[in-house]
Amino acid sequence: IDPNNIGYSFAILLIVLLAPTVHAGVVLNRAIVIFDDTNQTRQDVIVSNDSGSDRLFVSVEPFLVMKPGTEERELVPLSIDEDAGLLVTPNKLLIEPSGSAIVRMLNMAEPGANEVYYRVNFTPMQKPIEFEPQEGDELEESRMQVSIALAYQALVIVPPLEPKPLPMFARTGKTLVFTNPGNSFYLLRDGQQCDPGDSDDCVDLASKRVYPGNEYVVELPFDGPARYVARVFDGSKVISVP
Repeated sequence: IDPNNIGYSFAILLIVLLAPTVHAGVVLNRAIVIFDDTNQTRQDVIVSNDSGSDRLFVSVEPFLVMKPGTEERELVPLSIDEDAGLLVTPNKLLIEPSGSAIVRMLNMAEPGANEVYYRVNFTPMQKPIEFEPQEGDELEESRMQVSIALAYQALVIVPPLEPKPLPMFARTGKTLVFTNPGNSFYLLRDGQQCDPGDSDDCVDLASKRVYPGNEYVVELPFDGPARYVARVFDGSKVISVP
């Protein structure tokens, strides 16, 4: 799954060996958190257990996103200190069947000149060691294995002091290239192009979040005009491509 596409849940396959699959599922009440109010430094995400019979253990891991939207994108684990920028608590959850828990996110940094992005992984896991029965100092080896699970990701955005997304494009034939020389992302969605010879033959174009400094290439199906809607913090604008 492309981690830069919008959605209400993001799934990552984690490689696992020699242990049963986690059956209980994670449900997030929101997958995008934006600190767009400088007076509100705290936001919460509600994590629910969609199983009616199994307890759910969840690991919560925040990362700073470097070079978002590029092939060099890197997720840097955040330390738990005052310089982390984003503080996420708790880092482990125990959720009863059909229950829920709150994960609190605190923005510790003042808005700067550039937008800052974080990803927070919510990963179902086997029962943590602290919940396991112990026999002396030994634990069953099977309890220490990793398992196959789906990790759900939340995107956290801290806008700059003065957000200025700049949707720009250039077209050569059927190749359409979007760029963003601004300091804040914009979201391309509701894209569509119709066959110039048949107005009933229309194709939906893929949505994409275009981060500052990014380039997004669209191969159009027809030679005619196309349209997108670019959404930013303060509204949206229609982009008509001749």
